[in-house]
Formats: sequence, C-alpha cells, structure tokens
Amino acid sequence: MERFFYSLIGQRKFFAFIELGRPWNGLLVFLILLIGYLLAINTLTAISLMGALAIFIIYMGAASLNDIFDFNVDKINMPYRPITRSLITKPEAFVFTIIMYFLGLLLSAFLSIYFLISVIFLSILSFFYSAPPLNFKNKGISGNLILSISTIFFPLYSGYVLANNFLMPSIEFLVLVFFLTLSFALISISKDLKDITGDRAFNKITIPVKKGIKPITKYLKTGLLIHLISIFSIYYFFLKDTLFLIISLILLLAFGIVINHLNRYSGESIWTIVRLLVFSFFIILFIFLF
Repeated sequence: MERFFYSLIGQRKFFAFIELGRPWNGLLVFLILLIGYLLAINTLTAISLMGALAIFIIYMGAASLNDIFDFNVDKINMPYRPITRSLITKPEAFVFTIIMYFLGLLLSAFLSIYFLISVIFLSILSFFYSAPPLNFKNKGISGNLILSISTIFFPLYSGYVLANNFLMPSIEFLVLVFFLTLSFALISISKDLKDITGDRAFNKITIPVKKGIKPITKYLKTGLLIHLISIFSIYYFFLKDTLFLIISLILLLAFGIVINHLNRYSGESIWTIVRLLVFSFFIILFIFLF
C-alpha cells in the first residue's frame, strides 16, 4: 500500500505529508470508532463522525512519529517513504506530528470529557509505541499487543464512550473488544514479515527476527481461532443475523488460505492482503450494524 501511494504522489511535497500519515490505515481506526458508537446506541450522529475524525487525525500523527524513529530501518525496508526519500525532513515530520496530536486532542475536548480521557490514553500509548524510552515496537509480541490496543481497543472503546458519555462499558462489549484486540495482535505479526531485513540489521526484536518465518503460521492460526470467537460474540451479543455470520466465516476461511500459503508471497504482499481482509471484516460489520 505504501509503495502504491508513493507511485501516485512522487515528489510533490504537500501530498507527501498526507502520505506520511498513512491515511489509508487511518480510515480503519475511523471506521472502528464508528462501529464502537453503533454497538452502543445503534445509530450514527454528527458527533460520532467528529469523534472518528479526531481518532483519524491522532493516527496520522502517530504514523508520522513512527517514521521519524524508524528512519534507519525504513532506509532498508521502505526507502520510498517521504522521510527516507528526503522529501520531508525529520524536523518537518516532527512538527507535523505535534500538529496532528494537538488537533486530534483539541477536537476531542470539544466533544466530551470522557472521550477526551480515552483519546489521551490512546495518544500516550501510540506515542510510546514508536518513541523512547519505552519504544514498544521493538519489543516482540508486546509491540504487536500495543499496536492492537491502539488500533482496535481504543477506537472501539472511544466510540462506545462517546455514545454513552460514560467510561464503563457493558460486560458484553468488553468481552468482544478483548477478543478482537487479542486476535489482531496475533494477526498483526504478519506486518513484521515485510520489515525483517531492516529489523535484523538493527537488532530489532520482532517475532519473525527472533523465531524465523515458519513459526509465524502458528501465531496467525491462533489469531484466527480467537477471531472466530469474536465473530460468534458479535453474533450472540449484538447481531442475530445469520448472513453476517456466514459472510464473516467465509472471510475467515480466506484468512486461513492466505496463512497456509505464506511461502508463496513476499512479506509486503502478505501484509497488504491481511490489511485488506481485516478492513473487509470491519466494513461488513459496519454495514450490518448500520
């Protein structure tokens, strides 16, 4: 996906800032917040769209920050990113990061104090995912878990909080969010396959670097099994729709086929396919909830 957008944008600096924020991934957290809102009150409002926009902006800031601290690794793995191809400097990227975080938090403050509290926690977590001293991204499975909490848990939870103006969601909602977050944490290990060359060069501790490519299949299959529990949780607690169940299981089968043929794809191709399948699942869930 990153390579595709680079080919579209080329050397145009203004659009490179948009590219820096990876908005194609930001659309996922935008959508997930709306799903959290729908799970709470079964309808969308202008406030829900503004909340999703706030999360989207925060994500763009976090993506920019990630590129700043991953500069040396990206020179090997993704030399076509805006910073590594010298179209945007690190100081410029850092200013962009600060602006995105500020705007996202400012918008959140206008919506709800409880929503703002949730977004503050998300911002802190997304910051330390990439930045020292914690730098969770370089710490194996814990990094994948933090990524999943930032990408799945907090957008869903923030949407629910924004809808109810209350910090404590229902037990059913927490059960669902727990399984979705855990399944994505394991599935997102496939993301590290595309970065294995640069990660090895700079001694980053990811699962593929530490254990090789072959054992990754076990993690991914476990993630799919947990995702199966998520699907039935949605069906049982929120959607009594057999068609949703059937479509979701077909998509899960597609996940399984990809995982069983990992050796046929490059790391970049695997992560592109996985992202599309994950996005497809949440689009399906959004449609049925809406």
